[in-house]
Amino acid sequence: MDTHLQPASWDWIKQVVVSTFLILFITSGIMMPLGKLLEPRRLDRLPLWSRWLLVLPTAFASGFVAEIVPRMLFALMEIIVNHELLFRPGFDFVIWQLWAPLFFVAGGIQMVPRLKFSAFLVVGGLKIAVATTNLARDLWFVHGGGPWSAVDPTTNSPVWWDAIVYTLCIASLTALGLFLAMQAMEKRPRQSVTALP
Repeated sequence: MDTHLQPASWDWIKQVVVSTFLILFITSGIMMPLGKLLEPRRLDRLPLWSRWLLVLPTAFASGFVAEIVPRMLFALMEIIVNHELLFRPGFDFVIWQLWAPLFFVAGGIQMVPRLKFSAFLVVGGLKIAVATTNLARDLWFVHGGGPWSAVDPTTNSPVWWDAIVYTLCIASLTALGLFLAMQAMEKRPRQSVTALP
């Protein structure tokens, strides 16, 4: 970890959260037309085998678009407001480790014709494993005596912020998995209990 420290401050958090919500609100409006490409009626025209084959490419493409669009908007906003490009590491980290993984998982799940929970176990499990591994790495760093306010050289954001975002990612994807599991259980045919004569 870097020796540069960035302690938690409400001013920094407020700037990151406000700019994140503003950019993601605008991004959602831009990405809505792209989302229509994955509408069920359009996907139903594809052969089933091709939908299964396209699960991972769709997940990666969805995650890529969800990462690039807000980062470009943020850069444009920074140039207009500050007349220079100053990416806030906190914003980048939310996009990279929370927003894009959600779209990665949603894109993969949307592409499958059925067994959405099983697809979630693959694409969601992958992103949960990545976030859990990274969170464990940060916790191990702190447990080893490193400060929470240290700036991670990979992400350029403080360890405390990274840990918050990883935790939100894990919690969001777990909630989505539970929702899909409940839906899968509701779709199972119920066995009727008949009385013995």
